[in-house]
Amino acid sequence: MSFVEDKEEELKFTQFTPEQILASYLAGFENGDFNILDDLTSAMHQEVALALIKAGKSKLLLDNFYKFRDLKREQILEEILRSGENMLAQEYSYHFPDVEPEEINKFLDKI
Repeated sequence: MSFVEDKEEELKFTQFTPEQILASYLAGFENGDFNILDDLTSAMHQEVALALIKAGKSKLLLDNFYKFRDLKREQILEEILRSGENMLAQEYSYHFPDVEPEEINKFLDKI
């Protein structure tokens, strides 16, 4: 692949919002196909993860957490808790090894 083709491939998905990507690929995600992530930047991984939470698909995200690159884990955890998925956040707390259970409870008290 030439440099130009590489750049075209890289730009292919930057014109879409995370919500558009989610709308187009949610069925694939639900079937375990996260290959689209290979074509996205790390920053877009974060945005797609947040869009999944916003769409009520936190469990889908957490079940496939390892497929996402460079997630800001504290922000993801906060958004899951804000969405009311408290039990889910605690069940999958192993994805957030730097966050103590007491910190989750303190955050919940603030909401």
